[in-house]
Amino acid sequence: MQQQQQQQQQQQQSANSVSSAIIPVALPLALQTLINGATTTTRHRSHHHSSDRATGKVDDWAQVQEHIHTRVAQVVQRGRDLLSLMEKSPDFKVILEQQSSGNNESSSTVNAPQQQSLIPSPDQICNLLLVMNDREQKLSELATQQQKLILWRVQFVRLERDWNDIKIMINNFEAKLASNLTLAISLTDAEKFHRDHEDIKPFVDRICERIDTLQRKTEKLSTLISNNDASSGPSELINTLVSGRQKVQLQFEDRLRLINAQIIFYKSSEQVSQMLDTLEREYRTIEDIHEKLKSYTDDEIQKILADRLEQLDENKHSFLR
Repeated sequence: MQQQQQQQQQQQQSANSVSSAIIPVALPLALQTLINGATTTTRHRSHHHSSDRATGKVDDWAQVQEHIHTRVAQVVQRGRDLLSLMEKSPDFKVILEQQSSGNNESSSTVNAPQQQSLIPSPDQICNLLLVMNDREQKLSELATQQQKLILWRVQFVRLERDWNDIKIMINNFEAKLASNLTLAISLTDAEKFHRDHEDIKPFVDRICERIDTLQRKTEKLSTLISNNDASSGPSELINTLVSGRQKVQLQFEDRLRLINAQIIFYKSSEQVSQMLDTLEREYRTIEDIHEKLKSYTDDEIQKILADRLEQLDENKHSFLR
């Protein structure tokens, strides 16, 4: 048992020696920093970074992936070449056999410097290559995930820019409403306000259409991000879009109700004025008839008054309607 433990320790130290000889120079400091700080950077990145900066991060991660793949491929190829050379060389086989027999005889007396000078076995090299491939795969998956998150961030920044453009449209819409926010002094003015308001409707429809389109894009992005990132940015933007759309519609509808109320008021006023003018003419006519009745008989007067009362009753009902 003790001899097996010593052999395992010797193989581990030999693998370390091989790794120091075969593994190329470490990654550049900037790339190491990018890899080591990937998770922390993703969780705590600011929502106010520009899309250009985020695109630069995507390029950095692409360089990391390319660098890792290239260096690992170089190491794997060098390892395979070494294995092929060891298999073809009889001298290597003899040395390995002697080394193995020597280790069994003097395992208790060999110190660390002597162990590090030993030639690695093919199994040790194969294990090292497997470790390299495994590490490359994990780092590649990490880089791919970071690329996805950064690209999603770029999309979200663009959605925010679209929302800023829509807010400018909303401000222009509110300015147009404010310019027409006066009470009409006549039916003509009220009808003009109504025509102006109808001219604004296509502009409002464009705003609502852009908000709906942006909301659908944000909801789609939110579904992707929610499974990989705890960011609440898309959800907040969706709530802002819903609130903005409701605000625009309410302002437009409130203004329309005000204009319609003015139109109804002035139309009713004109009808009342016309009816009052009609009544005034009727009263004058009655006065004229009263003067003429002095020359009529009682029966003729009764007939004229009955006809007149019937006409006045019709006018009264018409006025009340």
